[in-house]
Amino acid sequence: MKRVLYISLVDWFWIKQRPQQLCEQLSDLNYYVDYFCIRAWKNKNKVQKHSEGDDIGLNNIEITDKLRIFRNHVIPKGKYTLINNINGLYLRTKIDKLFSDNNYDFIVVTHPSQLLYLSKHIRQKAKIIYDCMDSYKDFPMNKYSKNRVIKLEKKIINIASNIIVSSTQIKNNLISTYKISSQSIKTINNGVDINNFNINKLSQVTSNELLKKKNNISRKITYIGTISNWVDLKLVIDTADFFKKDTFYLIGPIDIDVPKQLPDNIIFTGPKRYELIPLYIGESDILLMPFKLNDVVKSVNPVKLYEYLAMGKDIIATKYSETLRFSSLVYLYSSKKEFFHYISILGKEKNEETIEKRILFAKKNSWQSRASALTEILR
Repeated sequence: MKRVLYISLVDWFWIKQRPQQLCEQLSDLNYYVDYFCIRAWKNKNKVQKHSEGDDIGLNNIEITDKLRIFRNHVIPKGKYTLINNINGLYLRTKIDKLFSDNNYDFIVVTHPSQLLYLSKHIRQKAKIIYDCMDSYKDFPMNKYSKNRVIKLEKKIINIASNIIVSSTQIKNNLISTYKISSQSIKTINNGVDINNFNINKLSQVTSNELLKKKNNISRKITYIGTISNWVDLKLVIDTADFFKKDTFYLIGPIDIDVPKQLPDNIIFTGPKRYELIPLYIGESDILLMPFKLNDVVKSVNPVKLYEYLAMGKDIIATKYSETLRFSSLVYLYSSKKEFFHYISILGKEKNEETIEKRILFAKKNSWQSRASALTEILR
């Protein structure tokens, strides 16, 4: 049975996304998977339970006999070269020990900096897979840091036995930047956990609603995800100010400064457990993905659209190449005028045929199917 070490940028106990999902599904497909990640020193706004029984204080966790989690503290302020080097040496020592104990067949890296965690011995013994889920060189950083990311990414591409990307745009970026063949890159899009995002879960909702309406005619209009600089908060505020009868919910951790003066029909709920997210979606009339377009966002194959669609809801999302594939099921906007128009007409009536089409699309794009595609490489 094959053994996989998956090195993730994302703490296991954070918003559940591609790394956690792929590892869970691979373990269900009879791979031994170890999930290796960095955890924050402070839990506030950096750690999120997936279910009620999770113990977020543990560093080493055995989820099943085929899936283990290894969470590691490192020295903060890793942006400084000396600290970054110390952290890299520490994590390399940890991975050397894991490799010695488990003799992994595959090591999956998810960021260029993780190359520094792998000794020469490991690079020679295991097959290195690069699972690239963002356009890292386009993140805000100084010139030195950008050049460093590009240099490390080029090295990973040169030594990787396989390169996986989450979007077509990332694939095009890698081809353009590093002059590599398109045949050397496999696109495995993001997906949805159809067991969790299941419309039948709505029957579990009690008479106590999770999202309170402002009034009887108010629609619940919801964004779910990290509230960061890629979210067009001004557009949401302007919309709430115009559609005063509706209630706007922003559900998720906040890592930007939020204006102190907000319309009283905007509610920030903070993050919610993964197992409860379908219930919040189910109570909403309209779901939003109001992203600002930049080079990072243009490379995102959005997990939230798959999850919204699995619940059959009306969705309004920013239009760009990666969302165009959803265009028959999602309302895409390029301007404030279009956004307002869709807000004005949606969430009032249900079309059962459209709901079924959305759910069927989600089922065809499950994390189970993504993991199966990955196993074609992990042989």
